[in-house]
Amino acid sequence: MKRPIAFALLALVAAAAPRLSHAQTAAPAAQASAPGWTFVYKKGEELRFRTYIRITGRTPDDAGAVNLTVKSTSKNTTKDVLPTGVVVWEQLDEAGGAAALNGMALPVEEEPKPVTITFNPTGLISKRLNPAADPADQSQRILPILSSFPVPPAGVKPGDSWKTELPNPMLKNRQFTATSTFIGNEKVLGIDCLKVELTMTFPTMFGQTEKEYLQHTETYWLDASTRQLVRGSYVTKNPVMPFPVKSAVAKTLVSRIVAGQNEKEDPEGVALLSAK
Repeated sequence: MKRPIAFALLALVAAAAPRLSHAQTAAPAAQASAPGWTFVYKKGEELRFRTYIRITGRTPDDAGAVNLTVKSTSKNTTKDVLPTGVVVWEQLDEAGGAAALNGMALPVEEEPKPVTITFNPTGLISKRLNPAADPADQSQRILPILSSFPVPPAGVKPGDSWKTELPNPMLKNRQFTATSTFIGNEKVLGIDCLKVELTMTFPTMFGQTEKEYLQHTETYWLDASTRQLVRGSYVTKNPVMPFPVKSAVAKTLVSRIVAGQNEKEDPEGVALLSAK
């Protein structure tokens, strides 16, 4: 998948401070994870994911509709697991991705470069380096925060919620609160999972009204034994885009590819891209 398109769009599904260098973002230092909520990664481990994205909106002059769709598969390889619980992995897009704008196919990159991600035991991405990103693409700054899974400060039971203070990745020295709720246990793709809902709302420019704030809601399922992502469903209103779109809404479905479950397609993802 062509990096400037696909990974800018993954920002619409995906806590960060202003960019440190070209296509690199960072978040606050890690805190101790909650008891019983430990992420388990093994060096050399590989997981594959399939992502479907649909973004709808209007052109800036309101003259026409915008309908942007993306489908991609990627491989995540764990490169290092530190004694502190910090994990480093590489995410590499695979061949066969597709993107279209109002039904017209967009070009894809033949040889994509891996993105390096550093993940803290707090569930926050502390650094993300995409060597192919456009340094002028502000949507890259949103990626780490929308791809994080804030851990609870203590053990939780179904129905419990917790709040996490995060720095606004778009406005210096500003913070906002993300709210997570543990829904309960559920089996997804044959895997015993923990189901969590997450909401966050924050301004992306000075002078915005509350209606113009980025509004992000997601439901994600983590493997109950490793806390690694199995599935995520996301809706983002007023996302930060790499190009102007009025009244944009992004809907995303990310699923781990599991043998015997969904090797070919995810029916919900196909329905998302083909919805009228």
